Amino acid sequence: MKIAVLYSGGMDSRILWHLATTLHGTAYLSAVYWSHGHKQDRDERRHLPGFVQVRQCDWLNLPVAGGLHGKADANPAITIPGRNLAFAVLTACQELPDEVWIGALANEQHTLSTDKNQSFRSTASAAISYALSPFLPSGVHVRCPFAEFGFDKGTAAGWAVRNGLLISELAMTWSCRSDHLPGTDRNDPCGNCDQCIRRAAIFTMLGHPNIERTASPVLGPGAGREWLIRLYRTAAAQGWQGAAAEDCAPFMNHLVPLIEYRWSGVHELAEVARLMLERDSQECLMTAPVLPLPGSVIVRPP
Repeated sequence: MKIAVLYSGGMDSRILWHLATTLHGTAYLSAVYWSHGHKQDRDERRHLPGFVQVRQCDWLNLPVAGGLHGKADANPAITIPGRNLAFAVLTACQELPDEVWIGALANEQHTLSTDKNQSFRSTASAAISYALSPFLPSGVHVRCPFAEFGFDKGTAAGWAVRNGLLISELAMTWSCRSDHLPGTDRNDPCGNCDQCIRRAAIFTMLGHPNIERTASPVLGPGAGREWLIRLYRTAAAQGWQGAAAEDCAPFMNHLVPLIEYRWSGVHELAEVARLMLERDSQECLMTAPVLPLPGSVIVRPP
């Protein structure tokens, strides 16, 4: 069986590759990174491991209107409209794999995730399989293995480290959205965007809170802190239902230690911690069952 992994350069894609090699070895695997004109391309490419194939897709370099250079206003759950559809089609046509793997997490399966959820995967698999049926009679299966195993970001990272992936390998990935404050070093992750906060929470959970050097303090004053506070207030106001609550899920078990480690005296962040603990005490924390992986240790959320 041949598997093509869509590789973004971030932590999740590195863990996804580790999952693929753990389950299947490397003989029939390929990792493809699509350079498509997004603003993080330069930084992502210089952090790619040697096994990743870089391919060009002049998509966002084109003068196309409609918010393609940032979040789509119509669907804030998606960073770039249709990205996974485009990459899955291109990769399947070039690689002719049996499976295309996408690094979508268990908490990213709601209805707004229209290029990650089960409905997307089933329809994309059917369309690609039909188009490539003369070459692949058995079809192409578009999969999100993290979602299938019930992995959120923290659970996936915990599984990977307990099954041979080095912390240093995770730290070499790049996820920053480059929301740098004036006067900071753009060669370091900004520390001021949602992705930098997610990474800091994961490394704190794993016991390595200082492994990454950031241009500005994670959860310091700026857009990242404001995003986090707004996210939790929205989720709480909506009764922990909907996309905001789904986005909170990866933080529920491991963001409180990050706040306590660095910013325990900040009133706004103390409120976030209170909301998380309140949510947890209601025993309605979003979790998904963690299924056993062949020949591996089952790691449950801490």
